[in-house]
Order: sequence, then structure tokens, then C-alpha cells
Amino acid sequence: WQAWHAWAVMNFEAVLHYKHQNQARDEKKKLRHASGASITSANTEGSNSESDAESTENSPIPSPVQKKVTEVPFFPVYVERLFFGSISLSRGNNLQDTLRVLTLWFDYGHWPDVNEALVEGVKAIQIDTWLQVIPQLIARIDTPRPLVGRLIHQLLTDIGRYHPQALIYPLTVASKSTTTARHNAANKILKNMCEHSNTLVQQAMMVS
Repeated sequence: WQAWHAWAVMNFEAVLHYKHQNQARDEKKKLRHASGASITSANTEGSNSESDAESTENSPIPSPVQKKVTEVPFFPVYVERLFFGSISLSRGNNLQDTLRVLTLWFDYGHWPDVNEALVEGVKAIQIDTWLQVIPQLIARIDTPRPLVGRLIHQLLTDIGRYHPQALIYPLTVASKSTTTARHNAANKILKNMCEHSNTLVQQAMMVS
């Protein structure tokens, strides 16, 4: 378990590194476009290192780092599988690993390969694992990303089947949201729960 965990965490940090690197590069491009093409020669001479970095970015032959950045979808798939392996083997507190899974899920789960790894991983670990991150899952039920939202809904439906009491309150609160997408998403899951826990759902709706 510890070997799985350590290797997963190391690769997770690599994913975060490339994510932040991409964000910094995108931000730099935005600033460059905003400032326009009116850059003085003095400023150009004073920013040789930046120019070198930009020339590397625009190079037709990507550097090893660039190649890793462009291939970053591979990393989340690999790391997700490592974390699911770590979680399935652990017998203690696996909250941090579960939260890292959610980070990758919410950031990269819209990619089909990552989604496929998530679907497999969710099936491979105990449903009780997700009880500790119900608030995080509920917070994303109205995500605009279809693949991410579909799997979240499926997982919450499964949790509701085995642990309806753990899900009923946060879902009822979400169903009262003034945001249409959130309201509809919560009600859809509650409707599924009615198939096996109708009395509980009706009581919760009356109390709320």
C-alpha cells in the first residue's frame, strides 16, 4: 500500500506541476496579446530569458518538457489508477488519496481516457470510501462537463442506494438551490433514491 501511495503522490505532483506550467504559459500569452506588438528594443534586450522561453514554446520541435505538457492526459490516467490501487489496498484513513482522485477527476475527467480510468476505479473500491467526500461530490453535481457530471451522478446514485441517510440532507439542500442546473441535478438523484428509499426522501422534503 505505501509503495502505491508514494508513487501515486509523486506522479500527482508532476500533474500539478504541468498544470501550473500550462496555466502560466497561457497567462503569459494573454498578457502578450493584451500589450500588443509595441515592445521597445530596450525591453526586448532586457528580457532575453523570456524571449528564449517564447522561442522554445514556438519551436516546431518540442522540448522534452513541452512534450510532457502536451501529453499530460497520460499522467492523470496513470495517477488515477495508482491512487485507486492505493485506496483499495489501504486499511486506514485514505481521505487524502480520495481527495487527490477528486482533484484529477474534476480537472481532467472530461477527457474520455481519464473518464474510462475513473469508471474502472470507482467500481474497484468500496462504496464507503466516498462517504467522506460527499460534500465535494455534491458541490459538482451541476458541472457543465457531461462526462464528469454523468459519473458523479452515477456514483451519488450508488451511494444513495447503500447509504441513503448520508446523502439525503445535502441533496435536499441542493434541490432548493436557485441555480436551475443544480436544482435539477439534485432532484434527478433524489428521484432515483425514491425507488428504494421513498419514505426517507418524502420525509426529508417535508422537513425542508
